[in-house]
This record gives sequence, structure tokens and C-alpha cells, in this order.
Amino acid sequence: MPAPAGFVEHLRQHGYHPRSSAHGNALCRLVLSDLLALCPRIAQHGAAGTLVYELNRKIIVGSSEWNVDLVWGPPAGTAEPPKPSVLIRQISPATIRIAIEAKTVMTEHGKARRNRQRDLDSLHQFAHRYDPETIAAALTIVNLAGRFRSPLRAEVSVHRNIEGLVRETLALLRSLPTS
Repeated sequence: MPAPAGFVEHLRQHGYHPRSSAHGNALCRLVLSDLLALCPRIAQHGAAGTLVYELNRKIIVGSSEWNVDLVWGPPAGTAEPPKPSVLIRQISPATIRIAIEAKTVMTEHGKARRNRQRDLDSLHQFAHRYDPETIAAALTIVNLAGRFRSPLRAEVSVHRNIEGLVRETLALLRSLPTS
């Protein structure tokens, strides 16, 4: 199942909680699955054991640390292929070649989008301080429902002009650096 449909199914089955990493982990696994299915080189390196991944990897640069949602890179030591039913090994990479942050804007778009923009810009800068060759990427889900029930509020949030909010949110996120 492609990542967008798989993520919707995950939310149907497990719900959404803004303070949980469950939805971010699910999204990362779904995108990883899509990349393995659609990118022959990534699948080839995963099958050979020369590319591995880790969820929620703590990266330290100087005295700063960042918990990155999904990282990819070569394994430490000798490459070992994954078990037959697995496409890629889930172990800590020796170095991080790709750092992916999963973020959502589910409600309060005006406030949340600025926070997500700052989060993702900070990840970009942090990843390049870790290694200028590391690719910093983002997976961002933007809710476009007119009504949304957050588990943190008693009442249902009503999003007025949701199309405009989503358009402005996407424009803001697309303004992030791409190199």
C-alpha cells in the first residue's frame, strides 16, 4: 500500500496524538517501504546490506543533540544482507547519509506551520553541521479537513478557510532551503 493510503489507514486504526511518535514512525516506515519498492538502487543496497536505517536516532554535534525520525547510511563494519523476509536492516548506520524528519500540521495551522518551518530549517542546519554531505529531508503531513478532533481538546476544532490555510502552509514549507 503506498505511503499516503497506508498513513490514512494507520490513523483510522490507531488515531492521532500530537505527543506520540507512533504516527511519525508509521509514516517513516511507509515512506521507507515506498522507496524500497520504487527505487531499484536503494532496494539493491538494502538487500546487499550496504544501506541500513534507524528510527529516532539521536545525533550529537558539539554540545547539541537532535532526535531524527529516520536516518539512512552504511552499516558499521562488514555489510550483512538482511534476513530473507526483510528488505533492509534496521540497525544504527555508521554515518548518516540521509536524515528525515516527519512533522504534521493537524490543527491551529497559523501557529503550527511557523513552528514546523523553524523545526525543519533547524534540522537542515543541524544535519549539515553533522556532515555537509548529509541530505536533510522532511515528510510533512498537512491536515486539510474543515473539522478536526484533537485528543488534547474537549471541543472539535473548526478550520475556517482551510483551503487558504493549507495553501499558505505549503508555500511557507516550500520556502525552506533545498541545498
